[in-house]
Amino acid sequence: MAETRAQFLAWAKDRALFYVDNGLPLADAWASLLSDLQKNPEVFDCSDSHYRAAILEGQKRLMDRAATAGEMRRLIEDICR
Repeated sequence: MAETRAQFLAWAKDRALFYVDNGLPLADAWASLLSDLQKNPEVFDCSDSHYRAAILEGQKRLMDRAATAGEMRRLIEDICR
């Protein structure tokens, strides 16, 4: 049976949240999410401005070292809603 969009998103988000929940580097959580999402272009369209904005927000927070675990959790949970 084919995996649904919701199942794929839940899997990708759970993998990324594992990093957040276990105190691992937040950059690794974000990288995990983006890597997984790119594996299924039906779920994640990088040409869509909403998704591009979400990616840039996560990258900016990580580069500014402003991301907290709570902020990263919110970014991960809110992407591709």
